[in-house]
Amino acid sequence: MIPATVRPQAGPSSPMPDTAKQPNELVAVLDMGASAIRLVIGQVMPSRQIRVIEEASRGILLGRDAFSTGTIRSQTLDATLTAIEGFRQIMVGYKVVHVRAVATSAVREARNAEMVLDRIRGRTGIAFEIINEAEEVRLIYLAVRHALGKHSVFKGAATLLVEVGGGCYNVRL
Repeated sequence: MIPATVRPQAGPSSPMPDTAKQPNELVAVLDMGASAIRLVIGQVMPSRQIRVIEEASRGILLGRDAFSTGTIRSQTLDATLTAIEGFRQIMVGYKVVHVRAVATSAVREARNAEMVLDRIRGRTGIAFEIINEAEEVRLIYLAVRHALGKHSVFKGAATLLVEVGGGCYNVRL
């Protein structure tokens, strides 16, 4: 079983907290969004920064169900389970030692979210955390800052960041 993180203080593109595993170990992030499930695997460098070594994504339209009917249908859950099992195999192959698995707006708004997460945990051993919108925005900001932090427009005092997801949009100055 892959150990899951309940609530680490670092995002996927920031330095690992002091409680993280040793440098050179592999860590992963799973993001279950409204239109896709994404996996990023990274190596903890001696500087405590993360070097991305693998990325994968599978289009699963959780939001189509959650936003139109209020629940995630069994067919969509089956596709979700298949995708997460595949991602789990990738993580096992890489010998990932630490994973943070988060679910965003579609699961957050589904009336059957608890059942969905219980089925995922029971079948894959991976415990997903439903994050609130503020945490989602914070993690997106950290990822963009990491990717564009050296770009001149991102260093200015007036930079607007707009993220449009399958289930929500966020604006940040």
